[in-house]
Amino acid sequence: MAKAKCGKKTTAINNKHFKPQTTIKCYQINLQHSKTATSNLMELIGKEKIDVVFIQEPYTIHNRVVGITKRYRTFTSTIGRTRTATVITNKQIDALLIRETTDKDTVVVEITLGNLKFYTVNMYLDITEKLDKSIEQINDILQLTNTRGLLITMDSNSRSRTWHDKCTNGRGKILQEFLISKQLFVMNEDSEMTTFQSSR
Repeated sequence: MAKAKCGKKTTAINNKHFKPQTTIKCYQINLQHSKTATSNLMELIGKEKIDVVFIQEPYTIHNRVVGITKRYRTFTSTIGRTRTATVITNKQIDALLIRETTDKDTVVVEITLGNLKFYTVNMYLDITEKLDKSIEQINDILQLTNTRGLLITMDSNSRSRTWHDKCTNGRGKILQEFLISKQLFVMNEDSEMTTFQSSR
């Protein structure tokens, strides 16, 4: 979970019940193409009041993400087998899909809430593919966003002590060195709970 803070909203709204939002509550999850996990996520969104969800391996039918209520805005690529989806649940948030950097494994969305404006990058890194292409893609996105805010969420299929895994593998070493070289900060917190859990 990550929180993005913003300054006081200056938009004039004629509604005495309106309260400016100062944080955006984000969740990241790999649904492993599960219908049941998707249903559980829908319940969790309402219960936890989640604003934005970054999904890897969403539940799909005929390459379309399903199981997410139409009240929410779901951003995905329309080409190829969709393996990422970014869901905006908060109606106060303005969101724009950046098509030139979005593909089946990456969804880039510009988010605006009051004075807060930043880019989100939701990625799935295929374990059967080398990291070179993904690293090059992140480089392109960094150039696009320039010095503006950037939040990258990913299922990297790599292991590193940098994000509090128990070990570091070859993929993890490559990725952690790239992140350090670009001065990107890992937001994972050390916890007894692992960042990957499954029936395996």
